[in-house]
Amino acid sequence: MASIRNRNGRYQTQVRINGHSTSSSFDTRSEARAWAAGIEASLLSPCHSRCGHRPHDMAEIMHHYMEKISPAKRTHKNEIIMLNAMLREYWMSIPLKELTPSHLAEYRDRRLQTIKPASFNRQFCIIVHACRIAKDEWGWIFDGGFLNIRKAKTPPPSAIRRVNKDQLALLLDACRGCRNKRIEHIIELAIETGLRRSELCSVIKSDVDLNNGMIKLVSTKNGFPRTIPLTGRAIQAVKALMTASGTEHLVDITPNAIRLGFVRVRTRAGLGHIKFHDLRHEAVSRFFEMGLSPPEVASISGHRTLSQLMRYSHAMEERVACVLRAM
Repeated sequence: MASIRNRNGRYQTQVRINGHSTSSSFDTRSEARAWAAGIEASLLSPCHSRCGHRPHDMAEIMHHYMEKISPAKRTHKNEIIMLNAMLREYWMSIPLKELTPSHLAEYRDRRLQTIKPASFNRQFCIIVHACRIAKDEWGWIFDGGFLNIRKAKTPPPSAIRRVNKDQLALLLDACRGCRNKRIEHIIELAIETGLRRSELCSVIKSDVDLNNGMIKLVSTKNGFPRTIPLTGRAIQAVKALMTASGTEHLVDITPNAIRLGFVRVRTRAGLGHIKFHDLRHEAVSRFFEMGLSPPEVASISGHRTLSQLMRYSHAMEERVACVLRAM
């Protein structure tokens, strides 16, 4: 059956039959009813079961993708938020037989005015993946020629921003004026281990081995678990966080709470240009300066390829120069 509701002056219509869901918006209720009747007749026809479903628009594909595929992803909550925003785009409701690459190219160029090229490419990959799943796994029939647009050109990676000792001291001093005392220990642990915000928040107390100075990291960005060795300063930070945490997690606040807390700290320290992720960059640079080899650094940082680690070549070059000067 079809459901029709008035939303923002338009009639949003959704049809769900036999596991298939499609929706679209119209200016009048009569147009909405006529479209719904046509979709219902198409879905219930014997030809549909024999020939495969023909989706009406991208919105239908994305709604089905959000219902069937997104929930299985580790980052599904963020993906759902992003896809719901994308569904408000006008081209999502254009019939697929009328959708052209120029529609998506205009969307790409408009989005690039507000987001980075890499961010757009990641989002566009979800659209491509949804269409591939619809064709290959669901057996839906449509022409995907509208996907033939150029990806956004990504600039070369920027230079690694270092956090020197004086800047770190300013950040830690600024932490002491915060009501949330965890942020100081979180900063210390991040710069000693290179852990991301999401990884810090995923650590369970039972994954911490203080006797051997190790953290077993199970939930990671790339899905590969790894073991993080702890320095003396890191162990002290871990002990403080375990005492402050009232849950099974080592850090009992969300990644967004860490971000907001760090923004307040850096502002108070007069270091508005520093990001929390810069602490990870600094940690990896320090690992190289300590004399660790690329495989050893990768085992801590979680980088899967040497090309990713080569962004930190400045740290290796400085260490090599020191070795050569000592010869």
